[in-house]
Amino acid sequence: LEEMEKEAQEVISLTFPATEEVNNDDNEYGPTVIPSLCTHCGAQGLTNLLLSKIPFFKEIIIMAFNCKECNYKTSEIKFGGEIAEKGQTITVKVTPETLEKDLRRGVVKSEHAQIEIPELELEVPPPINRSGEFTNVEGVFKRLIKGLKQE
Repeated sequence: LEEMEKEAQEVISLTFPATEEVNNDDNEYGPTVIPSLCTHCGAQGLTNLLLSKIPFFKEIIIMAFNCKECNYKTSEIKFGGEIAEKGQTITVKVTPETLEKDLRRGVVKSEHAQIEIPELELEVPPPINRSGEFTNVEGVFKRLIKGLKQE
């Protein structure tokens, strides 16, 4: 069990790097580790659950799965707590001078969030049947490029 907990903490720290915005002070127990079957190969893997709060947002449940046999990994975020009365607009301005830092900036995107890039006249509506996600600005761009290539 101790080895599984150590692995779980490594998976969470790799999948969800710590950022200033995430506050785990109220989570005195750390991640919850649940052995579960891999959907790709059927081997025993680990699902890690961590409850956290993001200031000015809401409570989130971070979930990460890792299979040692086939190296399959998934991560997703479920949103808990009260739903805010009004939405919030967050603007990120990426410039050549801050490009490297900005691309690594963490992004917590709810299942209802829409992405707009006015400079490209691009609007990406919230996906259908998709949960929230934790990524970075670079990950958002990679997903956009992949989606545009499919169309």
